[in-house]
Amino acid sequence: MPSMRDTHKRIEKRLKKMEEEMPYKEEYMEQAKAAAEQVARLINNFSDDPAKAFVEAMGSQHRTLQQNFMGLVCGWIQMNADRYARGQYDLRNEATCQLCARIKESLETCGYELYKLPTV
Repeated sequence: MPSMRDTHKRIEKRLKKMEEEMPYKEEYMEQAKAAAEQVARLINNFSDDPAKAFVEAMGSQHRTLQQNFMGLVCGWIQMNADRYARGQYDLRNEATCQLCARIKESLETCGYELYKLPTV
């Protein structure tokens, strides 16, 4: 079994590769990383209450922002479905990747495309 240090190095290497492949401006990556860290801190516990509070708070945002957020969720679904297809998961996130693969398949069957939500 790999050590925590080896696992951490492997994760850092993957993150660096992902950053190199992403065509986003650096300013967006910094904002995205900060937002992801903030959400991670919110949900890093054994209660569903913070996630429920976040969902409720997002539900009170402007409807265009809700639509944009759904696009973000669709991107998360796409990324994890792709990870599932490539076998890039372990027991900690297997259920997430498998569910995302099923959601993606279901949406494609219904004619929806991830990342193709209109913005008004």
